[in-house]
Amino acid sequence: MIILMITFTLILTVLIIWYGWAGVVRLAMMPLRGVPLMLLALGAQLTSIMTHQHRLALLLITAVLLTWFCWLNRRLVGVKLIYIGIALNIVVMAVNGGVMPISPATLNAMGYHHAIAEGTEPRFSKSVVLDEDRAILPGLSDRLLLPGPLAVIAAWSIGDVFLILGVSQLLWHAMRGPGERRYAC
Repeated sequence: MIILMITFTLILTVLIIWYGWAGVVRLAMMPLRGVPLMLLALGAQLTSIMTHQHRLALLLITAVLLTWFCWLNRRLVGVKLIYIGIALNIVVMAVNGGVMPISPATLNAMGYHHAIAEGTEPRFSKSVVLDEDRAILPGLSDRLLLPGPLAVIAAWSIGDVFLILGVSQLLWHAMRGPGERRYAC
């Protein structure tokens, strides 16, 4: 989750450099509805990450809040991709007890060569270490890596990819100049 936030910040930074102050003003004028729902969902996930308690319940609360947020903003460009990403991540986490599986093989490919016991929930993470044969829906888990030496940065799920694409599309359309379609799907 922290890596996703950093990624969104980098995308926003690039777009601010690209579009300048005018893009920031247009972004501020974007008709985004239900922001408190998104903030409550973020709070629920941060609570889960920090405490490692009530993970499934907090995930379900997050799912309801984010579904409501996406419904309110469904006409904005990119929100459908964001919803697909959220749904994919929530499905795999829900069937795995409220945590995102990551395999020892993925951790090894990221450079973690010391043994990490299966069932370990890394600190400040939404993940749990599970062999792919024990994880439910392992194809949706955190298993995608950046190439070469960048693999150490993070493991991504296919849901994360949809989230990144959707947020990028939303920001791009919100920040670009007049004369172009901005908010219609």
